[in-house]
Amino acid sequence: MPRAPPTDPNFQHEPQVAGQPGLRLAAWRAVWGAQRANPVYAARYQHLTSRDDNKLTPTQAQAAIAATILRHLHAVVATGQAWDPRTATHGTRPASTLIPVAA
Repeated sequence: MPRAPPTDPNFQHEPQVAGQPGLRLAAWRAVWGAQRANPVYAARYQHLTSRDDNKLTPTQAQAAIAATILRHLHAVVATGQAWDPRTATHGTRPASTLIPVAA
């Protein structure tokens, strides 16, 4: 049975995070290692936290990278293909549509 809302007008409801806590923890831990050891994820973090338009906080950037790692992991498992840093950086678009990335 749901609880009745508090009668205090100053009550602030704490946001609840849905999903699987174990998966979130594993993804979060993967970010810490990948951000330091993988140049693709390190560059993505740097881009997300330093761009002029829509700059993310460090925590937001880490959450975005965690989601990216999960997508890459799913793609590797689902297709059986090895992880490719070029595909991870630019996706699967034809080479003629790629925009060069400054080093």
